[in-house]
Parts: sequence; C-alpha cells; structure tokens
Amino acid sequence: ITVETPEYSGVLDDGTAYRVSASSARASVDATDRIGLSDASLSMARPDGVTTQVDAAHAVLDTTTQLVEVPGTAEVANSEGTSGVLDDTIFDYRSQQLTGRGPVSIDYADGTHLEAEGLTFDATRLVWTFTRATVTLPDTPGANQP
Repeated sequence: ITVETPEYSGVLDDGTAYRVSASSARASVDATDRIGLSDASLSMARPDGVTTQVDAAHAVLDTTTQLVEVPGTAEVANSEGTSGVLDDTIFDYRSQQLTGRGPVSIDYADGTHLEAEGLTFDATRLVWTFTRATVTLPDTPGANQP
C-alpha cells in the first residue's frame, strides 16, 4: 500500500503543535502498522513560540507502539539558531522520549559545538542527556569580563 504526500498533525499534552509529513508512505499488507516514510518531516511549534524542524530521508512510523524510528540521519534545527545531526533515533510518543543510539553533532547559536555518542531527550521536562559528550565552547565563560 502506498500513499503519496501523507500528512498528520496534532497537539501534545504540553500544547506543542506538531505536523508530520512525507513525500510518500508505504506499508506492507503483512504489517500495516509499520509505515515506511520517505522524505519524512516533523515540524513542532511550542507554546513559547520556539519552532523545531526535523527532516530525514527515511523513517518508520509504528502505529501500534507509537514509535517513530529513524535508522539513518535526521537533521534538526530550531528557531533559536540551534542545528544538528542525529543518527539512529527513536521517538516514543507515549513517553515523550527521544533516544539517539548513534552519533550526535549539534551547533548552538552562541557558537558552542557538541559531539556525543548518543542522547536522550525528555520532551515533557525539556531535559537533554548526552552520552560521552565533548563540548567545545567559543570562548571561556567570563573571558570578556574585566
């Protein structure tokens, strides 16, 4: 089964509006709950006005477990100037948890750069946790103070 340009949207418990879209969606008649997405895109707008965009060439939406799996690379950017690349990620809609099992590279608007072996993100509490992270600061904190 193939659907061209599928799209769905909703609102999370915290008021964040989201929209998922793809250039196409495919499901096998043997596993209709696992939907393969091509050119997948996720847009989120939090109540505080911050927007986030996530794009991946391929993703799998499992409607039974409410998981979105991105086995390859996902590009992430937000309206605050942060952007990055995450590899091998799973987002669990039920628990509002993102798990990255592969390399992470993030550039923050202030020039800070982060590299890590993996990550977790608790979307409910807005808490990021990185595994074996290296952070490069653009300057030493307080360096411009007399």
